[in-house]
Amino acid sequence: MKCPARVPLCAVRSDMLLLLLLLLAKGGCSILLRRSAGVGSNSLPPCPRSPPITAKELTAEMELLVLSLPRAPTEGIQPADVVHAICRGLQYNDVPSTDAGLARLFGFATYECRAALTARRGKDSTERFIEFAPSSAALVGLLRCASFKLLGDVTLLPGTLTRGDMATVIVAVSEPVGYRFKQSGFARPSRAEQPRWASWIQGDGLSRELEHGALGEDDGVSEHVEAELYRFTLVKERRPPLGGCWLIKEIMPMRHHMLFAGDSGGC
Repeated sequence: MKCPARVPLCAVRSDMLLLLLLLLAKGGCSILLRRSAGVGSNSLPPCPRSPPITAKELTAEMELLVLSLPRAPTEGIQPADVVHAICRGLQYNDVPSTDAGLARLFGFATYECRAALTARRGKDSTERFIEFAPSSAALVGLLRCASFKLLGDVTLLPGTLTRGDMATVIVAVSEPVGYRFKQSGFARPSRAEQPRWASWIQGDGLSRELEHGALGEDDGVSEHVEAELYRFTLVKERRPPLGGCWLIKEIMPMRHHMLFAGDSGGC
């Protein structure tokens, strides 16, 4: 048996030297290219920036949050959480189904509140409430609004022998300029005539919807928005089957509240 022929050592060394020269040449070219591009030899290439969130992506994200909102009163939900669920549901009224936001409001509203919002025509059934509630002056601004924010702390009033605890929550709502002020009989104010909180809402961005441009050019609405304050009054139910649950007793735009208070000498 013959042994295989040995490879000369000089040939191995020449091959290794050639490979080493190729590696050095390639590394030198990359260093020259990076220096010509203004990048240091020890620095890493910049990470690509993530594209900004679009209005459609933000809407989809908010719709997913709406799916997690409570659909009916339960003991343990605080007044601020109730108001937030109602406002968010009315903002995305058709998620997850048509008029789901109004149906949620029907479940959280007292009998008197349902009657007041529908002129006593939708106080008994969800179907009739959905039919007549959208024409209420107290809901026109909230229904499909641009954005909203709860202002200040919740005001609590202890219960008495005849009623449960009461709570008041103030909500600032921004909406596209439309016909609502003409329909309600109030003249649309200019920006200089709007109250202090209106400029704060429009300047700082009421929520992420406005900050990221949820009202895009393709939405067919004006870029200008109007700001409105709403007062939610809640009462803690004592009687079963909703004992211990917070229900909405009244929804009133602050313009109406100040108007009635002025007529009654309360201002």
